[in-house]
Amino acid sequence: MIDVASLRFDVIFKKAFSLPEVFTQFVRDVLGISIHVDRVIQDYRYPEPIGFVDIVYDLFAEDVENRVIVEIQHVKEIDFFDRFLYYHLIGIIQQVKSYTDYRFPKTVYTVVVVTGDTRSRNEHVTRFSVATSQMEAFNEFNQPLGIYPHRLVFLNPRTINERTPENIRAWLELIDDSLDEQVDETRYDSPLLQQVIEEIKRDNVTPQELSQIKDEAVLERYFRESFEDGHKEGHEEGHEEGRKTREREIARSMLARGVDVVLVAEVTGLSQEEIENLNG
Repeated sequence: MIDVASLRFDVIFKKAFSLPEVFTQFVRDVLGISIHVDRVIQDYRYPEPIGFVDIVYDLFAEDVENRVIVEIQHVKEIDFFDRFLYYHLIGIIQQVKSYTDYRFPKTVYTVVVVTGDTRSRNEHVTRFSVATSQMEAFNEFNQPLGIYPHRLVFLNPRTINERTPENIRAWLELIDDSLDEQVDETRYDSPLLQQVIEEIKRDNVTPQELSQIKDEAVLERYFRESFEDGHKEGHEEGHEEGRKTREREIARSMLARGVDVVLVAEVTGLSQEEIENLNG
């Protein structure tokens, strides 16, 4: 066993999976497609805002030759389906620049890796290791028409099971293995998985990365405790209104601590406009 920085921390996840060779093999194993990229961008934004939410993609790469965009998101929150469907759709609709041409020339794939504890959600919603949403059109003979190949894939390392595809299993096992900050490196034969382990070894964590881990851990604990308090209040005040009230309280507290508005929006689920109006 070796000591590692957990892949549940954004800075560590991005560090490991932004390596082009790791990124492309992960995409090949998860999506079954081959892409060619020289660079994986961290914290990518489209040049012009689209819609009403300023979104940031954890990892973003484009294969220009094959006209493919791949986005990888890492998330710990338990409410993620709606949020990342929105992210996925933005990647698609941003391609339309004129009402005279509604074609989507590039295929968009979004992969979401969930490292948060989803046990508080209904089992039928979170009992999966791999879940796929796709837009393909089918005719009355249940034959795909090959029109909309875009795909949104959710991966849940905490619930690996006998039906988890073999080509994805090793990646999920490594992510899950890292969550307690120790990894049995002898379990992984793949050179690329060994490369990921090397990247996340505790000895290879820089002081700057360690500082980001500590900040993220504080926010994670604070949000979890606040969410639990909000959940209790939700039952007393009416679940939805109680939840929204608690989200606003969390946002005000984070803003008072100098936390960036974009991060507040990601943590609470409130829009930036709602957050900016809190002090109005």
